[in-house]
Amino acid sequence: MIPRVHQFSVSVQRELKWRSVLEVSYVGSRSQELAVSQNLDAVNWAQLQQYGANASPNLTDAVPNPFSGLIPGTNLNTATTTRQQLLLPYPQFTGLTESNLPVGQSWYNSLQVRWEKRLTHGLNMLVSYTREKWLSATSYLNAQEGITATPDRTLNATDTPNRIVISGNWAIPLFTRTKGIVGVFLHGWQANGIFVRENGFPLAAPAGYWSSGINPAFPGGNDSKFFNTCTLLTSGVMENCTFNGQTLPGPSSSSIRTRSGR
Repeated sequence: MIPRVHQFSVSVQRELKWRSVLEVSYVGSRSQELAVSQNLDAVNWAQLQQYGANASPNLTDAVPNPFSGLIPGTNLNTATTTRQQLLLPYPQFTGLTESNLPVGQSWYNSLQVRWEKRLTHGLNMLVSYTREKWLSATSYLNAQEGITATPDRTLNATDTPNRIVISGNWAIPLFTRTKGIVGVFLHGWQANGIFVRENGFPLAAPAGYWSSGINPAFPGGNDSKFFNTCTLLTSGVMENCTFNGQTLPGPSSSSIRTRSGR
């Protein structure tokens, strides 16, 4: 299977003063038939609702195992198993995945601006800025999505919406007329520099998360809130949160937790 990729771009250039040029471009691409994997062995939505985490009976309840003694050498050979295992489309397996399905897609759009000062008096400089958005549909967010469903469109794992790069080179005009052995060591020095600034990559959604209906976002987001062990309870109270050097105590540890630290 070979994916299909269409790339396209259009740009406009303008010559400016100081032997410099400004270029503004649109660059995009569309990819199709990307490889996707699909879990074929998962309980469906109706079963999740009927036997959910707070239901009784529950998906994790132990029930008699009809495969006991029939599948030696596996963990399905025991006298009991979970209700969830027996509700799977293929209960004789612990997992079944179809790989390399050619149904994935990708979309990339960007505005790219470049200003370049060409070499004069030993100095040249390049400033480039990219504003982009990269979306991919190469996976399913939920195992319950049918095989005919389109993969979910999400930000690509390496999407960075803003990126600026500044680089330059300067031939230091010192000792240019120095001759002899001293000139060999002091002549021809150059200074080079590169500065890069960009947004970070998207954070992946937490695994094994069950929505409680409470918005897990904290108001006034900052680095202190994003990188600490903080818990939001079903009551809407936050505990064990260290914001701006202050620790916010919460209720007792017996409270139900719905979200781990960000």
